[in-house]
Amino acid sequence: MYKRQKKFSTWRKLWIALAESEKELGLDITDKQIAQMKEHIYDINYDVAKAREKEVRHDVMSHVYAYGVQCPDAKPIIHLGATSCYVGDNTDIIIMTEAMQLVKKKLVCLIGELAKFAKEYKDLPTLAFTHFQPAQPTTVGKRATLWLMDLVMDYEEIPLKDAHKRVLAEDIISFHDSPPFDKSAMDGFALKGVNTFGASQSNPKHLKIVDSIGAGDFCDKTIGENEAIVIATGSPVPEGADAVLMKEYTTTQGDELTIYSQVTPGENVSPKAEDISKGDVVLSKNTFIRYQEMGLIASAGYNTVKVFKKPKVKVIITGNELVEPTKEEISKAKIINSNQYTIGSMLKDCGVIFDICHVKDSFEEVKEAILESLEEYDVIMTTGGTAISKGDVVLDVVGDIGEILFHGVSIRPGKPIGAGIVNDKMIFTFSGQPVAAMSQFDIFARKYLFNMQGRDFNFHIVQRESLLKIPSQLGRTDFIRAFSDDDFARHVLNRGSGIIRSMVEANSYIIIDENDEGYQKGDIVDVVFFDSLIW
Repeated sequence: MYKRQKKFSTWRKLWIALAESEKELGLDITDKQIAQMKEHIYDINYDVAKAREKEVRHDVMSHVYAYGVQCPDAKPIIHLGATSCYVGDNTDIIIMTEAMQLVKKKLVCLIGELAKFAKEYKDLPTLAFTHFQPAQPTTVGKRATLWLMDLVMDYEEIPLKDAHKRVLAEDIISFHDSPPFDKSAMDGFALKGVNTFGASQSNPKHLKIVDSIGAGDFCDKTIGENEAIVIATGSPVPEGADAVLMKEYTTTQGDELTIYSQVTPGENVSPKAEDISKGDVVLSKNTFIRYQEMGLIASAGYNTVKVFKKPKVKVIITGNELVEPTKEEISKAKIINSNQYTIGSMLKDCGVIFDICHVKDSFEEVKEAILESLEEYDVIMTTGGTAISKGDVVLDVVGDIGEILFHGVSIRPGKPIGAGIVNDKMIFTFSGQPVAAMSQFDIFARKYLFNMQGRDFNFHIVQRESLLKIPSQLGRTDFIRAFSDDDFARHVLNRGSGIIRSMVEANSYIIIDENDEGYQKGDIVDVVFFDSLIW
């Protein structure tokens, strides 16, 4: 008994240390919240029977923090990575926050110790908590699992010319100064700035031209008093010169230069290493490579670069009713397979490699398609077969060959969204309804695919004034299709989950939080533009 009490005491201390470590990371945890957590932990009795009686979920930190007490009923399954740990078929232990992507070694060690407790002392109650908003007490832990597994792809080294819109998997440390010398910023004459002082249209000055430097050339002459050298943009400024006078303010006759304006020392000269210095970290790992970064990487001396690999995604479209697009009359009970085009296009916007196939609503066909895809692909997505009607078999298959993380989330559209893990591969199960599938992709899958490639993703929320009243209900988060401009947002009135035109008429989502019952005309609403979601 004493040994068990001691072990349980250690278990308690580990949880408290974890909370205090999170505070050290700068997360929004107050001393009062930690005290509440300690009180609740110490209230848990190590006795299994009593722990089972306390099998409740207790909200301590409003809807941002939720944690509960459970007793493992199944053999624990350990998934331990740098950013998450969860144990058991019932999410028996979850220790994860969005900020844990920056977690330090100390935090990982604590997680590992707790995982060992869950494995060795199966009769101890376990605690689950997460940073996730909005948080549904029954699903909060499993939903958070999606964002916080150790997902990032391995890297590959590719030619720089192919690196546009990829994500750096290394720091870029410059091999050179850029520019590597003091260079002329324009066409004109290299000279001493002091020799131009007082020059004007009414008081021109005269200098002698002693040489000429073209692009890519170098002059080893040293400029003396009242001397000038013709210079092209980008050419090295010769020794003795400290400024460049634009050609437009001069006239020449033979080797005589007449100037009608003055320049100060340093004017029209780009100094050596003005842009970057040799040894500088000019770009950090996880930087998204735009055309601007392409130029900087090249200037640093790289012609190849390490980037995160693109995930390979397999999309399995399910449905007996689906047919290919045709101009001919469609048979009764059939419908055109539009999801393959919408989901495929959304995947392109996430920078991934993908393939799409279509299978019937057959348990064996769906199972075979998933199992075959697991060998070649990093993520699997399905559409259709996620409800509870006859023929909806996708979640049955996932549960049979792997683990269902969740099925059903309180959102609209897209409530029947599901997700699971089979052979350590994530499976997203989307609705067959086109609009629901698109919304589910934006809400759940897009962030996951960005994170796999080392790129952060969060909704860029802006505020607009609603032009119409928008009804909603408590306990559900709504993603309302809307057309928004710089000032206002008007939601699309005809917004059934199968009405594709409603997405065409929209350019944004209005997000209504689960704690709001809707908005009145004139209220300020949260808006996410579709264009802000693109890779």
